[in-house]
Amino acid sequence: MQNDLQKYFLTQLEIFNENFIVSLKGFDVTAIHKMRLSIKRIRVLFQFIEFLTPENFKAKEQLKKIKKLFKLAGKIRDVQIQLQLFELYKKELNINFKDYYNFLKDKELKAITDFNENLGYFDENQKIIDQEKINKTLDQALFKDFQSGSLKFLNKKITIINHLKSDLSNNKNIHRIRTILKQIYYLLEILENNISEKLFLNVSKERLKEIENIIGKWHDRVNADNFLYLFLIEKNHTANQDYALFQERINHEKSLLFQKTEKSLNSELKFDMALKL
Repeated sequence: MQNDLQKYFLTQLEIFNENFIVSLKGFDVTAIHKMRLSIKRIRVLFQFIEFLTPENFKAKEQLKKIKKLFKLAGKIRDVQIQLQLFELYKKELNINFKDYYNFLKDKELKAITDFNENLGYFDENQKIIDQEKINKTLDQALFKDFQSGSLKFLNKKITIINHLKSDLSNNKNIHRIRTILKQIYYLLEILENNISEKLFLNVSKERLKEIENIIGKWHDRVNADNFLYLFLIEKNHTANQDYALFQERINHEKSLLFQKTEKSLNSELKFDMALKL
């Protein structure tokens, strides 16, 4: 099992390092996205290792440097997603929202500037993740009852989801559910040779990913509504009919995606751990 975990870690570390260097050079949309995905996968792997070997490994300690980078890169990513949505709405509504485009580009520039100012001390040769520490931990780890430990870790995540599902009127709860669904999906990647989703999940791994994507689209519209609101207040465009139409379209899509999210989480996605531990 150590070999599987180590292979997964090294693969994600390579993806991170490659895209971190590309991001520093030009803040490429794809590179930032891939860099953040690799961080998410590494983070859940570290949480898993800590759960199995709490006396030898502390995930937060290993994630100190990468946490700040993830947050700053996330601000860039959020605006870049809004720029992509902007192009979509501009074509659909056949309206040129030039002022709003410039507003988003200013936000992107600020996010990139913050990234540079806060992480200027990082260069492409500096270690952000202590690879030697991870390898040493995995080499020395004695995983007793690995399958049972894995299911207990998954059960911990599922318990949180079931609690959060009790109040889907809270946007933070839905966002947190999405984060944990991603973590479960990544864990299934890590454990694919040892654990099947059929042990605890009533939908396929692929459907789990689709549900997470639905929530992601909803979250993008929530952010779109927030960005547009800030723009309208700042530029005093609240009476502009074109922007009113734009805002109406965002809210309509947000509402439809929330309904899909609610249905998927309450009616479709069910976890069963009772007889598996």
